[in-house]
Amino acid sequence: MKKTISVLTAFSSSIGMFAVATSSSASVLGITDIGLSPDPGGSTIVDTTLITSFTTSNGTYSGLQGAVTSTANGTAYYGPDSVTVGDSSILGLDVSTGFANFVTNDVGFGQVVDTAEAFFMTEFLYGGSQDDVTIVPLDLAGNPIGDFSLSIAYTAWGAGLDAQHIRGSGINFTGNVRGIAFQLEDFEGTGTLSGVAGLRINSANADPSVIGYATAIPEAGSCALIGGWLAFAAMTLRRRLK
Repeated sequence: MKKTISVLTAFSSSIGMFAVATSSSASVLGITDIGLSPDPGGSTIVDTTLITSFTTSNGTYSGLQGAVTSTANGTAYYGPDSVTVGDSSILGLDVSTGFANFVTNDVGFGQVVDTAEAFFMTEFLYGGSQDDVTIVPLDLAGNPIGDFSLSIAYTAWGAGLDAQHIRGSGINFTGNVRGIAFQLEDFEGTGTLSGVAGLRINSANADPSVIGYATAIPEAGSCALIGGWLAFAAMTLRRRLK
């Protein structure tokens, strides 16, 4: 019995170490896969389609939340066959509507989201789009927080994923959905970044559809670490019982 208790104690310590290990390292990452509802099943997206999860090299994020307020500047709007006109094109989690070649867009999440596991943005990819973006964190009042900002080169975007068709004023294209993910730790500035409740996106030609954040930790990374600690515990048990 003492042997079993000692192994469980060691495993409990391992779980404590695991809790620390689940923290993702900060870096801007291209999105490699997305979960959609309804699932287009390989067909082209032509109607309301919500993003439910996204995957990067850190794992799969879920518990997604989209923007609840938006103020666009210099924007044309796009959508599927029935176009959504106005700032609502960027709200929520619908990848089928968005902004085309926008200049500046402030989005708000309606609350402070400092505990978000990651932030993400999806856009419509057409041809070889080279869409650099600069992101500034905003407080609840919509003001920039200190001198913090994050510059993302077009090379950081993930590859084109599900096919998508959009329409708008002078817009009638078929392309793909793609995305990027980042964390608060990626922002550069003076002091400590906190009180983030929105984001200002600056770009000359990006075509964003969803700007949001994830509340659940990466599943793949967690499962891999749990499996590693279980294997470690089993090995320790076998050795101590000999």
